[in-house]
Amino acid sequence: MKEETSIADSPLTEKHHLSKRALAASAVAIFGVGAALPLAGLVLAVVHSLIDGDRAYGVIGTVCLIATIPMIMLGTHLMDVFDSAK
Repeated sequence: MKEETSIADSPLTEKHHLSKRALAASAVAIFGVGAALPLAGLVLAVVHSLIDGDRAYGVIGTVCLIATIPMIMLGTHLMDVFDSAK
């Protein structure tokens, strides 16, 4: 007699479940980086204003502040994709 297996026990479903968890983890990580970038940019801009003749902190701070918006947008998009996949 054949032993029946359910769809929930199939390897494909387990792989799909892992990909959903990976999508959720990446969405949270990208959104978290997007939320931390303005703080890092602000700190670097303040350090740049305190140190005379330094250019690197100002440039890196500006890049952090500019990269904030796309990172938050990408993180929220991935969170929406994760919610719609439920």
